[in-house]
Amino acid sequence: MPYPHTEKIKKRLEGYADFIVKDGLNYLIPRWEKITEDVEMEDDIYEYTNNLDVRSAIDIVLTELSSEEQKEVEKKLVLPDSLFEEKTIKIKENICGLAHEQKHNLTREKNWYYYRAPKSLIDANPDIQSV
Repeated sequence: MPYPHTEKIKKRLEGYADFIVKDGLNYLIPRWEKITEDVEMEDDIYEYTNNLDVRSAIDIVLTELSSEEQKEVEKKLVLPDSLFEEKTIKIKENICGLAHEQKHNLTREKNWYYYRAPKSLIDANPDIQSV
C-alpha cells in the first residue's frame, strides 16, 4: 500500500463504508482524483454530497499522519483539488446545510469543498446559490 494505513487511521474512519475503513487513503485519494475529473457534469445532489465526503475523509486521515506524511499526501492532492476548484463555483452556504455544518464543525476555510458546486448542480437545484 502506497499510503500509510494504521489501526489508528482505521479507528478514525469508523462509520464510513467498510472498504474505506479497510483501505483508507489507498482508496480515498484515487477516488477523489476520479471525482474531480467529472465533477462539472454532476447534477445529482445526493451523489455530489457523497463525493464530498470522500474529500472530508481524506482530511480526517491527514490529522493522524506525521508532518512528513501529511506533506506527501498534500502534494498528491494539489492537482485534484485544483481541478475541483476550476470546475466548481463558490456557493453561499454549505451544500449539506447548516445542521451538517454545525454538527461536523465545518468552516469555509478548512472544508472549502463543501462550499463549492458545479454549474450543472446549481442549475438543477435552484436552492443552491452561487456567491
